[in-house]
Amino acid sequence: MLGVFNVSSDRKIKAIIFDLDGTLVDSIEVFCRDINKVFSVVGLPLVDRETVVKTMQSGKNPWEALVPAEVKDREKIVRRCIELDEKFFPELYLDAKLLPEVYETLEKISKKKIPMGIATSLWGDPIFKLLEKHGVHRFIKTVVTKPDVSRNKPAPDMVIECAKRLGFPPENCMYVGDSPLDVKAGKAAGMITVAIPTGVSNMETLKQEKPDFIIEKMGKLTSILKRFGIDF
Repeated sequence: MLGVFNVSSDRKIKAIIFDLDGTLVDSIEVFCRDINKVFSVVGLPLVDRETVVKTMQSGKNPWEALVPAEVKDREKIVRRCIELDEKFFPELYLDAKLLPEVYETLEKISKKKIPMGIATSLWGDPIFKLLEKHGVHRFIKTVVTKPDVSRNKPAPDMVIECAKRLGFPPENCMYVGDSPLDVKAGKAAGMITVAIPTGVSNMETLKQEKPDFIIEKMGKLTSILKRFGIDF
């Protein structure tokens, strides 16, 4: 476990909020398959994994970012990509796997009666179906998605709304995410931030955002919680 450790252990952790993709689930390959399936239908060149990862890191709309600027009738093509994505993605997303130690960690936290929520830029039924498929829905009290707020990450709106639904002020919440956007959102909300390099960002990239803690894998989260008086 690495950490900046600039946060007082006197603060009380009353709730924990998680990002979804790259934090709880491994979905990079799913996004690659979805994008290339859509592009194959509309006749655009397929994109490689690295390009998809960079797009995910940016937080931009993938269709606006990846459809080439020189494509004829670009706006029409982007709209068509979005329509096809809405058709293909729900089924493809169910192939996303839980990341290592996620189920076990959520189960341990749940036994301590600490409410947990998810703040994700995705939206719709695929999220809830995936959580149910992997059995982690029983640990999650609320899910805040992109349409629930006016601004996406790195603005703090999503995590603040999640804290509100969980019934605690942001300063008593911990936010766990895999990208600089997550760290920025958590910091802007006044939450304790935990970064984890299991998604699109590596350790060095996350360090630059100066999260309160960095963990190599989800199982280390309980070690951080022990610093705040929560025994496992």
